[in-house]
Amino acid sequence: MSEYNAFKKYVDYVKPVVDTIREHHNEFYELRYSLINAEDIFVESVADRLLGFRQGIYEPSSAGYIPCIYAQYGEETGATVALQLTPTQYALLSKEVKTAMFGKKPRVFDGYNHVYVIMEHQYFQTVSGFCTHMTTNLLHTPLDHITKELGLSYLDSDRDPYLFDICFESALENEYVWIYPERFSVARGTTTVLGHAVSILLLTNFIILFS
Repeated sequence: MSEYNAFKKYVDYVKPVVDTIREHHNEFYELRYSLINAEDIFVESVADRLLGFRQGIYEPSSAGYIPCIYAQYGEETGATVALQLTPTQYALLSKEVKTAMFGKKPRVFDGYNHVYVIMEHQYFQTVSGFCTHMTTNLLHTPLDHITKELGLSYLDSDRDPYLFDICFESALENEYVWIYPERFSVARGTTTVLGHAVSILLLTNFIILFS
């Protein structure tokens, strides 16, 4: 499973639940996957390190090259954006956007080939935008964060077999997970050999995540 497709697979899987909640309970619930461009991201407020988006996150788009998830769960401030950036995509961001997103002296990739950026919407009296909440090299972190904010804890990656595979199969493929071969005979890139229950046990007791 390609990490590049993981955001889309997550949204395709969770979106039917979100759509049902929006129809019957919360009209502001949204979950959307898009591919955006570096030029779509701009600085809304330098002082507050707030970022804005010209297009892409508010409606489905496949015109860009940066995988993006937009999740909304409130009318004003309840929204999260997650981005997946490679070094090439990071280089295309403006200097001002990089500073607002990562700070003045960031250690963005630190040996990894991607970084995930989690941003939360902030609303002030005169300005609003998205502020970086967290950056990580682990795929499950942004997906589980969005799941939690949507109130869908049963779809957490350590509970749902499909989301478990999305989050950790790509880690196996890229050797971010190390398996003790004498304990389990598991092919690299596979998390379904022994079933989901054993996979969770394997993750808990016999896997070291390099972060």
